[in-house]
Amino acid sequence: MDDRSITWFPLERINELEAAIVERLESRRRITRRDAVACALGLSGLRSGEVSQLVYGDLSVPLQRLRVRTLKGGPERTLRLDASLVRELLSWRDRGQQRLAFARPVRDDLILPNCRGKPVRREQFLAMAVELFDALLGPGHGLNFHTLRHTFAMRTYAETRDLFLTKQMLGHASVSTTEIYARSLAELPESCRVRLERGPLRDRLQVVAMEATG
Repeated sequence: MDDRSITWFPLERINELEAAIVERLESRRRITRRDAVACALGLSGLRSGEVSQLVYGDLSVPLQRLRVRTLKGGPERTLRLDASLVRELLSWRDRGQQRLAFARPVRDDLILPNCRGKPVRREQFLAMAVELFDALLGPGHGLNFHTLRHTFAMRTYAETRDLFLTKQMLGHASVSTTEIYARSLAELPESCRVRLERGPLRDRLQVVAMEATG
């Protein structure tokens, strides 16, 4: 991954994205609600593969923490979730247990199982993220499900300016990967900015010209 591969949702519009996810969580269609849960987890920093592997044993309800078995060789990490997302995961579990009561699921501990109790295919919820971005940004945005994770990373770093905390939350094996996000948000220091103030500058030039001809 390099700087050019980093895409994120506009941070100043995060509330709109969260509201759009909530709207889909209230859908009557189970698949829509499931995919919205997946997007909420993506916006919490999870990769699509990590989302599909989650089990309820990874969730600590009292502490509002989620253990994530990090992919790509990174260390296992623990994320703190907002209480609203924890409640949604518990509600989703209760509905899932009722639905699978007569289905003899292959696994009954998966957070996002398919209708047969098997791990859901990632392709089934990747389209939801694009649908969200289409609705909020219009077509041609070039964003995808992984953009949710990038958005979490940019949001974390923008709010904390803590590179190593961001690394820990993302489960990166090396801080050099996390530095890409820092570079993407880097700003030129105030003291290094060139200023061309027209009024004062013009006055100074006039003085210089008068001195030169005088």
